[in-house]
Amino acid sequence: MAVFSSARGALIGLLLPLCASAQAPDSGLPLDSLLRVAVADNPALAVARLHADALGTRAEQVSARPNPTVGVTAFPAPILTARGAQQAQVRVEQRFPWPGTLRLRAEAAALRAEAAEARSEVYALDVALAVKTAYVDLAHVQATRRHVEAFQLRLAAFAEAAMERYEVGRGPQSAILQIQLARKRLTARLLQLDAEASRAFQRLARLLDRPSLTAFNTVPLASLRTRAVGGVAVDSVLAQRPENDALEARVAQAEAEATLVRKARYPDLGVNVTYFNISDRAVPASADGRDAFALGVTMRIPLDRIRQRAQAEEARLRMAEAEAERAALATEITTTLADLRAQLRNEAAQIALHTDRLLPQADAIVTSVLAAYATGQADHLALLDAERTRLDLRLALDAARARYARALAALERTLGTPPTRTELGALNDE
Repeated sequence: MAVFSSARGALIGLLLPLCASAQAPDSGLPLDSLLRVAVADNPALAVARLHADALGTRAEQVSARPNPTVGVTAFPAPILTARGAQQAQVRVEQRFPWPGTLRLRAEAAALRAEAAEARSEVYALDVALAVKTAYVDLAHVQATRRHVEAFQLRLAAFAEAAMERYEVGRGPQSAILQIQLARKRLTARLLQLDAEASRAFQRLARLLDRPSLTAFNTVPLASLRTRAVGGVAVDSVLAQRPENDALEARVAQAEAEATLVRKARYPDLGVNVTYFNISDRAVPASADGRDAFALGVTMRIPLDRIRQRAQAEEARLRMAEAEAERAALATEITTTLADLRAQLRNEAAQIALHTDRLLPQADAIVTSVLAAYATGQADHLALLDAERTRLDLRLALDAARARYARALAALERTLGTPPTRTELGALNDE
């Protein structure tokens, strides 16, 4: 019994600190800092913003008045006119689009740039969601690894106790072999977790545009606070979504383009001045040999009605397309909100069930079986089964917290929450 007592003391002495340290919070780079970096430095988002900025310069381009044209005509053999022999003529012409055309072109170009800017804001929300998801995945993998490592250390204590029992003839050798096999399987699990953590971390590095980012520890999902999610009016969500701003800009752009098509039915006007160079030599008796000027007006006649009708139809269809997308967006918001609310309620119930009932019961069972094992009243299989059950429940709790966090991040994306704000900031609270 002295051997059993020493084995029991060693086993309990190893397990109690592990049980305490398994719940110790970790520290790391805050999520809000990652979001700020991603929104500022994400390369694809920078491309979208530059595209919008480039389109912003189009309004000044398309609203500029057409350049004047200059024509020069020389006569190798001078033409005799009533004023004398004409040697050359110079013609300068300025074309003027129909009134209001340039303003409409500038308006349509500005609306196109506004839609592109709204789409860049949409992409910023997508980048923020990707950062949150990668962060949650990394935190989940690290939490799983902590539990697996803690269980691996417990198995080391079990192996020591099983060896002592085997040496005094009170335990089977199979107990040692089964514990060693379980430890090796945990080692394989750790290798898999390392690969998953690396993938999540590299996703973060890519989103942050930090290829040489140094690995950091994230905040454990154990500190995530669940909250009730009430109903939200779809119209209020639509007002916050940049997709809706982009659609409204597209509708207004299509309306401006439709007005432009109607303007195109009217002619463009041109004003010209022509200078005639008259020679003062060999002038007929009736001529004075002085140079002359002429003023003229030109008109561009829009006869291509087929093209104009096609442009009008395209503008109408683009307006209808934007309105259909707006309706589809409203439907997507309605169904996604209902789905996410259901997910959050389910995961919150799972978290509460594991935290309040299942894990306390598993802890009590492990304590009871551990005491029975130390006194020889329970075998190693009962102890391993109790420990595995507790490990599975802890992993299930972490998985529920991760699913809750992902659903919350998706809810923020659906609501159009600004990309640098997040309820997942509760991960930093203990």
